[in-house]
Amino acid sequence: MSEDLALSSDAWRRIRATAVELLRRRGQAEAAKALQALPFELHNGTNAFNDEFYVLQATLSMDRYVDLSVGKAGDSDTSPYSEIQGVFSELGYYVRFIVAELEKSEAPAVSPPVLGVTSQAVERALRDAEQLVGPSGASSAVDRLHTAFHGYLLALCSHANLSIPDNPSTTKLFKLLRTQHPALLAALSSTSEATRIANSLANIIDALNPIRNSSSLAHPNERLLDEPEAMLVINTVRTLFHYLNGRASHTGVA
Repeated sequence: MSEDLALSSDAWRRIRATAVELLRRRGQAEAAKALQALPFELHNGTNAFNDEFYVLQATLSMDRYVDLSVGKAGDSDTSPYSEIQGVFSELGYYVRFIVAELEKSEAPAVSPPVLGVTSQAVERALRDAEQLVGPSGASSAVDRLHTAFHGYLLALCSHANLSIPDNPSTTKLFKLLRTQHPALLAALSSTSEATRIANSLANIIDALNPIRNSSSLAHPNERLLDEPEAMLVINTVRTLFHYLNGRASHTGVA
């Protein structure tokens, strides 16, 4: 029924933003919310009669697929999906079908952390990241999770009364923790294997900075990380949260 994408990424973002704004101004808030929140893409459609039409398709995770029932456009003149269909027709794109598709494979996600040492900024950035991962995709959450991790390292250093330099990077903060934080210093100096793991973690943290700057929504980058690599970053940072929380955190809030 649907084949290749009908528009480039930039063109699709512009068309969708226009459609969302039209729906909002007409008071069709539910339709505007659905169009903006779901990861819709516009595909060229095909059938046995060689008709020309478009298919608005959202590929969803198992949880979202189960939770969401996407109605077929045209089932009701007042349904939000019928309103979405109508606004695209006005913009010159005859959408015959609006469909949801289950992701063919979904990598298991590391659970979000519950931190013993935290701050208001860290918790806000973590909430933002979790809200983005589902509806907008992992690539949209990379910047916010990086911000949360940076703030968390600062909170850990402050909680341990370490001397923090001006404008420290995540790499410098992690080095400060593993060389001066009593719990980390004791754990990582106990065996050569633990030291090797710590060095590997330092390399990973160092790689997060250019990813955040050049492949996330921290800046208007032309290309974001693909979803599998973005999910790898999300899971890696969450793993670092869990390790540091278990090893370096203490009861209480910074």
